[in-house]
Amino acid sequence: MKILHVITSMRTGGAEKLVCDMLPLMRDQGHQVELAVFDGTPSHLLESVRQQGITTHVFGFGLKSAYNPQHINKLKSAIGGVNIVHSHNTSAQLFTALAAPAGTALVTTEHSTDNRRRHLRLLRSLDLRLYRCYKAIACCSEAVASSLLNYLGPEFADRTSVIENGIDLSAYSPAASDTPVAANDTDILMVAAFRPPKDHLTALRALSLLPSETTLSFAGDGSTRPQVEVEVRRLGLEKRVRFLGPVSNVAERLRGAGIALLSTRYEGLSLSSIEAMASGTPLVASDVSGVREVCGGAALLFPEGDAKALAKILGDLLKDPALRRLTADRCRQRAARFDIRTTTQAYLDLYARLLPAPMQTHKD
Repeated sequence: MKILHVITSMRTGGAEKLVCDMLPLMRDQGHQVELAVFDGTPSHLLESVRQQGITTHVFGFGLKSAYNPQHINKLKSAIGGVNIVHSHNTSAQLFTALAAPAGTALVTTEHSTDNRRRHLRLLRSLDLRLYRCYKAIACCSEAVASSLLNYLGPEFADRTSVIENGIDLSAYSPAASDTPVAANDTDILMVAAFRPPKDHLTALRALSLLPSETTLSFAGDGSTRPQVEVEVRRLGLEKRVRFLGPVSNVAERLRGAGIALLSTRYEGLSLSSIEAMASGTPLVASDVSGVREVCGGAALLFPEGDAKALAKILGDLLKDPALRRLTADRCRQRAARFDIRTTTQAYLDLYARLLPAPMQTHKD
């Protein structure tokens, strides 16, 4: 098969990480795989895709480029001769639907249980038309599928399925490190893009309630970072908070942290939480849809936005090495369910079902 993935950017994020990890595996199975990116701002994920020999079409640069309608014509050229076009994220979903010739096998992945479009009634009719263009809608968790069908209606049930996201588990295993990293037990690490769904502010407010030797590191970048920096200064936490920016060595960072944290308002299926669980670092996460289904019973969960409850859980972990070890062991066992190879094969099987029978075994 010739497969084209379309995404807004390859900055930090779950969809971006999934694409980065999955495309080389598809290529290794003999398929011709390409990537179209609206915002080609350099990132370690984009560089990784290129280094692995994946043909990449970059249509522009900068955040505004992610929504530039001129990309529709560029997509038309990239789609030529492609068997499967697979889109990720809002503008990629829309522009792909507009660019693809009639009859093209279109697939899209829903990565979140919510988005701003669903709260604007005038856009629902546009969404219905948009999703009707897709032969298959893959949701990264049961929670995502449920919320999407609740929004779109039962008409879309037959084309909607659940394919859980995965990671390269071997890369995050403590055994993967050539030189064991000594964890800083008092450092809390949150790996998350600075975007509206993520709740960095609750993390900061919890930190202010913890002993002064406790530190908090943020890995990632994005539009809400300036707001978070203002709150750091307001709370007087400048010496206890580090902004690491986008990092390429996430596994090493996680292994070097005492506690991993995901403070969020909603998720589809959080790859960063799976990475944390696989690394052998105890995870604390918000008890929200898309997280509890993945982490419940393994990670320690706190009520969304409750800084006092979060501080209590973090404080207990900081004081109790046995609780840290127990939580880490449970997390590691849970992470074993989310293997990127399983995810990749599920997508290839989905693609094959959408193509005429003679194409299902054709790999070039």
